[in-house]
Amino acid sequence: MERTEKEQDARIDFNRERMNLAKNEQKQRFRYDMTALMFAFVIVLIFIGAAIYLIANEKYVSGSIFGGAVVVLLVKYFISSSKQKQQ
Repeated sequence: MERTEKEQDARIDFNRERMNLAKNEQKQRFRYDMTALMFAFVIVLIFIGAAIYLIANEKYVSGSIFGGAVVVLLVKYFISSSKQKQQ
């Protein structure tokens, strides 16, 4: 009887440790995703700002292509990111 109780306690401790590891992994993944999202936002702002600067300096074609490419790449990234999370 005592041996069975010890085995149950060991299993409970093992399961508790696994749950804590899963919880920590989820927190780290969330932090990573949020950090990546913030950096992506900053990069997009920089590139859109560069496109606006080009257009303001009468480089209409270059600025439009640059700005359009940023928007297309951003949409492509979010679509591929959402597809990966669904799988």
